[in-house]
Amino acid sequence: MPRKIPMPLWIQHLLVLFIVAACVAFVARQMVRTFRLKKSKLGACCAKGCDANDAGKTQAAQPAERVVFMPVEMLTASKRSGAERGDR
Repeated sequence: MPRKIPMPLWIQHLLVLFIVAACVAFVARQMVRTFRLKKSKLGACCAKGCDANDAGKTQAAQPAERVVFMPVEMLTASKRSGAERGDR
């Protein structure tokens, strides 16, 4: 069996510091892209959803689809409300 050469402690520390520095640089790069360059999908969504934003960029000639929010009272079915009153 070949004899294993132990890794010096300073090389282990240097390797760990390099890995940590690479992770910090990656996270910092993503933060800069998100907040400064606006190339992130965070905060780019609207009431129609995130995919609606992407479709709107490619089809700018079409008019925007209107989104209408309805109150909860308008969503109840007439048959259901009639059954609650006792009308059959």
